[in-house]
Amino acid sequence: MSPMRFGGSSVREDVAVVIRETTVSVLTKQGDLEKEKEKEKPEEDRKLECPICFEAMKPPAATSCGHVFCNSCIRSYVSTKHICPTCSKHLTIKDITTLYL
Repeated sequence: MSPMRFGGSSVREDVAVVIRETTVSVLTKQGDLEKEKEKEKPEEDRKLECPICFEAMKPPAATSCGHVFCNSCIRSYVSTKHICPTCSKHLTIKDITTLYL
């Protein structure tokens, strides 16, 4: 006995399509939930992003003017430019403090 056909495909093919569509829908909803959970976290729990390299700061360092960057990024920047990339205040390497969080 051959499987019944609906719209030119077998029942097995129809079931496979429904399963794929359901799986995609569930995964999409899970991704949306994860994004919402990230938004609900307090700001201090979120990863800090370095304004120089746009990656998570590791380890972070602060300038004497109060701006925070990756330690390596800000040290490289100040070594060549001698200013804060955010506010342009004159800086030296001595004006950078590594933060131990």
